[in-house]
Amino acid sequence: MKLYQKFFSIFEKVDKKKIYILTFGVFIMLILEIFSIGLIFPLLIFLTEGQLFEKYPILLSISNMLSIETKNELLIALIILITIVYIVKLIYSYLILYFTHHFAFQVQEKLTNKFFNFYIKMPFVMHLNRNSAFLIRNLNQEMSLFTTNCITPMINVISEGTLIFGIIILLFVIEFKGALLVTFLLGASVYVLYIISKKRTGYWADIRQKYEAERLKILQQSLGTIDELKIFGREKNIIKKFSEFTKFIAKSSRFQLILLDFPRIFLEFIAILAFLILLIYLILLGENVELLLPKIGIFAAAAFRILPTSNRFLTAIQRLKYARPVINILFDELQIIKSNKNISKEIDTNEVATKEKIVIKNKITFQNISYSYPERGKVIDDLSLSIEKGSVIGIIGASGKGKTTFLRIVTGLLDISKGKFLIDDEVDLANEINMRKWQNSIGYVPQFVYLIDDTIKKNIIYGLEEDKIDHRKLDKALELSQIDDFVKNLPEKENTIVGERGVKISGGQRQRIGIARAIYNEPEILIFDEATSSLDETTEKIFFQQIYNLKKNKTVLIVSHKKSMLNKCDKIFELENKKLNEI
Repeated sequence: MKLYQKFFSIFEKVDKKKIYILTFGVFIMLILEIFSIGLIFPLLIFLTEGQLFEKYPILLSISNMLSIETKNELLIALIILITIVYIVKLIYSYLILYFTHHFAFQVQEKLTNKFFNFYIKMPFVMHLNRNSAFLIRNLNQEMSLFTTNCITPMINVISEGTLIFGIIILLFVIEFKGALLVTFLLGASVYVLYIISKKRTGYWADIRQKYEAERLKILQQSLGTIDELKIFGREKNIIKKFSEFTKFIAKSSRFQLILLDFPRIFLEFIAILAFLILLIYLILLGENVELLLPKIGIFAAAAFRILPTSNRFLTAIQRLKYARPVINILFDELQIIKSNKNISKEIDTNEVATKEKIVIKNKITFQNISYSYPERGKVIDDLSLSIEKGSVIGIIGASGKGKTTFLRIVTGLLDISKGKFLIDDEVDLANEINMRKWQNSIGYVPQFVYLIDDTIKKNIIYGLEEDKIDHRKLDKALELSQIDDFVKNLPEKENTIVGERGVKISGGQRQRIGIARAIYNEPEILIFDEATSSLDETTEKIFFQQIYNLKKNKTVLIVSHKKSMLNKCDKIFELENKKLNEI
């Protein structure tokens, strides 16, 4: 598919209609532009022609109709008309400019929201195969460049190209041979500049896109592991890599800006050259000075208008070439979104359809389930397990044996490729709505709890609106996670800011907040994935004791590498050879 086809396929139907409307508005502006420049010609004739009424009888008729008696009165009337036309053109040009940028950023807003909506709602397995730095780049840099280097330049190419065409037609009407000369020089100059920059623009555009993503990846990774970098003394290597990527990005940006600015200087030279050649040509024709001055004046006025227009036209083309990788990446992303178009609809339907939870009456059952990663093959194979309501189940296993995969299946993040996942032998979780109800029933604590740079309270209710806080549930969550005493002793209590990733509090406190987040929604089942690894041994024992006390009302699933902490579990299973074996 050609680049321009990809470009227009990015827009929705309603946006394409707006492009057509803007294009029509540009043609109206063309008429005003030609009319305003064309009025300069009679003005110059008025100023240089002595026998005006005798030479142009039609002006005498117009003067009589307007009750104008002298040449000066007619001249004043023409100046007033020109002023009015230029005021109307100014207002209209502002409106076109306003609606152009309004349209461009409205499209950016819609696309950004559309992409973010998909990235959040796309299946978890897709997140495993995509680097977050590339997703962030698409939402930030690429969307911004699509507006500044694609949409606005595209409209500029239409408007400025149309304007250049209209002005040249006007010049052909006034002085054919002179206009032909100017057109040849201007067209050849623009073509030469375009050919010179064509290949390099595409090359540096690809460089910019590639290294923007790599630099963002390093930025995320280095700031996320700043403590380890400092301890290991590896800052120098990271800084070196970051500097290398920044160097390439700077080169790309520098090259683009040179290409954008040089045409203005070059076209100014061509315009002066063309004007001087035209002047020599008209003198050699031996035309009367009275006729020569108006023609020179109209060409000068046209040059005054066409010079910046040609520069903007060429700049817009350069920006569009520089934006080729942006168009390609957004087009490819939209194809992925379209091929998964039912995802958002299903999730929205599920969210509207139910906020209910599945209440476990008897048991959770896994019947001969299997799961395979595309690049790793089977991780879970023909696994069967029955978890009784109110029981505490412990799972151990060596690293890489599939514990995390099994928990992702339990939490509904991964869909089994074979077998059945049932609640009470009746509710099949292969059904989307049933799975949403099941996820509403889960309290999940990962090994690494991510805290946002906000208050303790907002971290616990993460994803919910503050005005919907249930303070009874909040207090209960703080108590059960054993962080209530810590919070009470803080000056701001639960409104204390924890810092980015919880850097202002200890690792154990971060983990407790993660536990409080899981407990807040009063889940049917609590799942802990090495969730107490940051707690000291005494606190961990107290915590597990409280968890065991919940078994009357909750079903608990605990993954831990410490078998000693699981000694009070009703059953302990080891994940080995892609199956769970009771020990």
